[in-house]
Amino acid sequence: MSSPASAAPAAPPPKNPPTRQYGVVVSFSGTYGWLRPSGADKDVFFHQSGIKAAPGAFRAVVPGQVVTFEITHGPKGPVAIGLEIEIKSQVLHNYPGVKY
Repeated sequence: MSSPASAAPAAPPPKNPPTRQYGVVVSFSGTYGWLRPSGADKDVFFHQSGIKAAPGAFRAVVPGQVVTFEITHGPKGPVAIGLEIEIKSQVLHNYPGVKY
């Protein structure tokens, strides 16, 4: 007698699902830049393609802007993706206890 065919195992859930963080843009060259995540002592790299913008809009940030983002791992280390510019009231509302 042959054994019944078993269903393929389900894919495991991601180990660390991305979570939105906030931080401040330290520098931006027009193509790439660095930001400082809140509470961190090291800056994180980002590329212009990682800045969210309306279709056709220019993707740019300036030093000192508060942004939210997710961290992924690139070939050379952590990379911030999905950058969105935040305004002060959004930061204070979404991240209670933050000193802006």
